[in-house]
Order: sequence, then C-alpha cells, then structure tokens
Amino acid sequence: MRALLTLALLATVSACDTPPPDATPDEDDGPVVISLLDDGTVLLDDEKMTPAELGEALEEIATTRVVSIEAEPEVTYKTINEVQKALLEAGMTRVVFQSAIE
Repeated sequence: MRALLTLALLATVSACDTPPPDATPDEDDGPVVISLLDDGTVLLDDEKMTPAELGEALEEIATTRVVSIEAEPEVTYKTINEVQKALLEAGMTRVVFQSAIE
C-alpha cells in the first residue's frame, strides 16, 4: 500500500513540475511552498501569516505556478479548509499536497 501511495505522489509531482505550454519564463520560478504546522501556523515560503493574509499574498503570484502544501500530521481540518478556500479565491489550480502518513 505504501509503495502505491508513493508512486501516486511521484506521478502527481512529476505532472505538476511541467510548466504549461503558454507559461513565460517569469512564471516558472519553481513551486510556491505553503507549510501548515500542527499549532495552526501557516507559512508561505517561510513567512508566517493568517489564511486571510495568505489569500492576499497568493493574488500577487502567477496562477500558473505550482503550489506545494506541506502539512504536519496533526493539522486540523479547519486550517486545511481555510487554506483551500484561499487557494480557490486566488485562482490557483496547480496544487500538490504532501503530508506524513502515520
């Protein structure tokens, strides 16, 4: 089962690493990293912010960039839902979610 999950994650990441055909070089700067910590902290490229601030910050980022969400195992559903809403409002469509499976 673990091998199947690993294969699925690698396939997803590989598919998202390819820039879309209409991307310009400025838009392909690598993934935007959002970290969700167990204590409810949200980090955008190591900068601490609230989910509301995250939405505003994401509006400044090209929607063609990949967003990589890394969540610690004990992150609450509420935090994940708030981040998901911020991503949708900002128009982000290329999202990869990573979490440790215990």
